[in-house]
Amino acid sequence: MKNKALLFLFLACACTNANAQLTTPSATVHFGEVAWHSPKTQDITFQNKTHHAVTLTDVRTDCACTSAAWKRGQVIDAGEKASIRLTFDAQTLGHFKKSVRVYTDYKGKTQVKEVWIEGRVVAELTNLDDYPYDVGEGIHLSTGTLEFDNVRNGDMPQQTVGIVNNTKESYVPTLMHMPAWLTAECTPTTIRPGRTGTITFTADASKVGRYGLAQTNIYVSRHMGDKVGKDNEMQVSLTLVPQVNITPSALVIAPKAVADTTLTLVAGTGRKANKATGTMTIGNTGRSDLEISRLQVYNPGLEVSLNKSVIKTGEVATMKVSLQTDKLPQYKGRLRILLITNDPLRPTIVVDVK
Repeated sequence: MKNKALLFLFLACACTNANAQLTTPSATVHFGEVAWHSPKTQDITFQNKTHHAVTLTDVRTDCACTSAAWKRGQVIDAGEKASIRLTFDAQTLGHFKKSVRVYTDYKGKTQVKEVWIEGRVVAELTNLDDYPYDVGEGIHLSTGTLEFDNVRNGDMPQQTVGIVNNTKESYVPTLMHMPAWLTAECTPTTIRPGRTGTITFTADASKVGRYGLAQTNIYVSRHMGDKVGKDNEMQVSLTLVPQVNITPSALVIAPKAVADTTLTLVAGTGRKANKATGTMTIGNTGRSDLEISRLQVYNPGLEVSLNKSVIKTGEVATMKVSLQTDKLPQYKGRLRILLITNDPLRPTIVVDVK
């Protein structure tokens, strides 16, 4: 009996580990309100929580109303993330809950991760909570920022932004001041009153240029001859990271960066009440010099300084950060800092500033 109990426990643990290769922030993806006959798209992000790479082999949905866009054979390295784009095309009114199964190969074995999508199909949208970014004149977007992180040469990552036409006339989405490395496709090309659509943005890493952060602002035109301004502005950022190829022997003597990924600023007092500051260190526990080749901020509201760009083995560098808190409502996107290093296992360090 004792042996049977131990065997059951072993199998239970094996099952738990087998289903834990990929994780998601939640087992259910909430689509919210979906307009009837107006497809809605959302991305699901998976993270590989193991110490080995997994390969994406298949994605299956349980009905024809749900389609998935994904990259067959994509290798997700240990700790890395991958996204799958799901589109729900509502055929009937009312609540829906659908299953999506993601198949991966982990060390020669097939693993399955199941997630659910749910929401409510309505004849006309009444709840705009999913479209909080108001660009004016009855046009609302699901977000006002685009962030393409950890992009390598040859990649063409995509992001989808939902758009709702809350006017009484049909609307044709048009984007202004697009950079050469970014394209957009609107579906449908004309959005009827009270209906939704999507704008799929594609970034071409080969046209970005040097490694590091590329940023720009684009603008959503609401009518013919529209002008650019803060109200219809979208902020776009792309982080181009080096493609690392290193031999095991070279890895042994490589530098190794040690740094936190979050920095909490402390608000000032008195005459400095409108300024928040913080300090963090970047260490090197490797066997050669750690070089910080680039230091950039994702948001112009941040001021950053680093006391040295070359960190010898066993030493640390100090990074000081400050923020004008009285201007915080003007900032768009997350407050983040980017460092490009020569650590082959950590070529980029992104620090979220709280």
